[in-house]
Amino acid sequence: MRHALARPILLALAGLLLAAAQASAERVPGTRFERFSATDGLGRVITYYLSDSPTPKPLALVIQGSGCSALFRPLADGVLSAVGYHNVFRSVADDRYRVLAVEKPGARSSAEAPSAGTTEGCPPAFLEEHTVERWAAALTAALFAVRSHAGVVGERTLVIGHSEGGVLAARLARLDPAVSHAALLASPGPDPDEELILWREGRSRPRAETQALIARIRATPDSTTALVLGHPHRRWASFLVADPVADLLASSARVFAAQGDADSNWPVAAHDGLVSRLRAGGREVTALRLPGADHSLNRPGQKPPEGMIEVFRAIRDWAAASS
Repeated sequence: MRHALARPILLALAGLLLAAAQASAERVPGTRFERFSATDGLGRVITYYLSDSPTPKPLALVIQGSGCSALFRPLADGVLSAVGYHNVFRSVADDRYRVLAVEKPGARSSAEAPSAGTTEGCPPAFLEEHTVERWAAALTAALFAVRSHAGVVGERTLVIGHSEGGVLAARLARLDPAVSHAALLASPGPDPDEELILWREGRSRPRAETQALIARIRATPDSTTALVLGHPHRRWASFLVADPVADLLASSARVFAAQGDADSNWPVAAHDGLVSRLRAGGREVTALRLPGADHSLNRPGQKPPEGMIEVFRAIRDWAAASS
């Protein structure tokens, strides 16, 4: 009886929280996104953005890569511009989705210039908050809140993650049964230690040096001040134990993976390992291995975000064909 009564009470409370969040919706000037907030399971207020639509649409979450930039930055006359790929996918998807983007807890304010993909200039709060587990909690809260918005329909959700965002796309596929499609783009694979050894300039560094860096991370895994390759030990320690293959195999999501073989960040071996191990586990994978493409999936002669636009079109058509 206690459980029977608890569920309606929890649903009522969730409805009240959601109503409060929707009542505080704010249009992002110059964009087709509105700003909302929700409280996650860790008690943090999470800011998220949802694209508008004249008719109800299913949901697509686009997860950004590393760094602490805000998702929008100011331009002239109070107008804001999107930082990241959420608005690119919104345009490419031809309004087939309500597109969701979530601000990283502790990220820089929109008034500050975008940061690089490292922790340079990142607030201390971001350094403390940014782990796989805590970032996943924020994303999960936004997904829960947004699914009850008017204009979001269906239980099937597409999640797209670029770079480290791919790790979170895989994690959400395991945590959230409504994630029906997961796309990992230029993302870490199943062998994080080996991939870190081959990360960026590490390919020309003696393996022993990078192995020493990994040992240093594991010796002080909670440090937010000790940095390795532009990120604190706390961040690395969390991502080094994440396993996208295990997360995806524990889910029912369909999987799409794309990687450029000229990516100077994550080695193409990460993509190959991800795809081969998923297939060995009995999972069908739609895989794109793009000759000459960089970390942003641009091939020689392409200007950003042309390469990403091509891949987003492929994801759009793949998700439609496999729904």
